[in-house]
Amino acid sequence: ETTKKMDFFRELHYTYFLSPHPNIVNSFDVAFDTPKSFVFVQEFATEGDLLKLVKNGSLNEEQVKNVVKQVGSALEFVHSKDLVHRDICLENIFVYEKDFQRVKIGDFGQTKQIDTLVKKGDVRLPWAAPEICQAIENEGYHITTSQDAWQLGILIFVCMTGFFPWAQADITDHRYSEWLAWHKRKSVKIPQNFKYFSSRLLRLFRRLLDPKPEMRYGVKEVTKYFGDPWVIKGSGEIEIYYDEDLSVNSGLNKPLKKVSRSSS
Repeated sequence: ETTKKMDFFRELHYTYFLSPHPNIVNSFDVAFDTPKSFVFVQEFATEGDLLKLVKNGSLNEEQVKNVVKQVGSALEFVHSKDLVHRDICLENIFVYEKDFQRVKIGDFGQTKQIDTLVKKGDVRLPWAAPEICQAIENEGYHITTSQDAWQLGILIFVCMTGFFPWAQADITDHRYSEWLAWHKRKSVKIPQNFKYFSSRLLRLFRRLLDPKPEMRYGVKEVTKYFGDPWVIKGSGEIEIYYDEDLSVNSGLNKPLKKVSRSSS
């Protein structure tokens, strides 16, 4: 009970503190508890969250760029306050106009200060950076802004296709292993689920989805790519070769898996 209350007030603090940014959900100075839960008040997103919209099909290139510009701007602001969001995903991006000209990020329940050591926590595996997926085998990990940058890369891919690129960023996942081989230039073959993206978007993916956190782009660097085409010209609809279990409509998007390391 005490921990839940502390978590609630921490999330309320971060949400209210960050809400002046135009791409962060506005929160009001109203909070109360009920017999079963703690509640605070936020503005209503007229078009719902991004998951609801991507479930109906991938977005077009212009729409994706609109989303990414605004999410990137919000993350830049969060990082300027020495914080990391840690849970950028479709459910936590809220849409206020049908053309995606106004979107905002919300849900700061996982937000922590930069360099905090995390030994266990709830993780959305398809969105998690490799150092987080490996935390179960290591002594935890330190919070860095590069983990938000990784999730921004996954967000671009998911919005463009309606699918995840892999189930988790671990070498046991053959789709991720294929990406890793290409990224390390051990293979010249572009992974099949990336082959219809332009060379510029592939370069952006290389930098955002770098397995080494210290080598990843900061979210600000993404702005360099908005003027470039993201899909190969003339390719028409992006052809998807994924298994259905990678779809945002599958259960893969929902569960949070706890990763932890025993102290023994």
